[in-house]
Amino acid sequence: MLRCYSGVVNSCSISCVTANRIDILNERPEEPLLANMPKRNLRVVKWLSSTPAIGECTCCSKEFKVPMTSLGKTIDAQTNLQEQFDRHKCPEDANES
Repeated sequence: MLRCYSGVVNSCSISCVTANRIDILNERPEEPLLANMPKRNLRVVKWLSSTPAIGECTCCSKEFKVPMTSLGKTIDAQTNLQEQFDRHKCPEDANES
């Protein structure tokens, strides 16, 4: 269960916080929409201490490497990996568009 300013929020709800107000959206997407969503995630496969160095797509196994210039700060490395992952298209994604 999640707590908000106005009390308890159902854990299935999505809340948007704007200024001093919380809007609760209890609508769930239909099942067919969920089935059409890509089942891909970014997985870190190599770490340098607490800094991610290499990641891969769980769908197509494409590898993403953090450049040396971004390895100095963990947040820079995380951001770089996420940007590379977001830009890439899995082979099956390319066929659909």
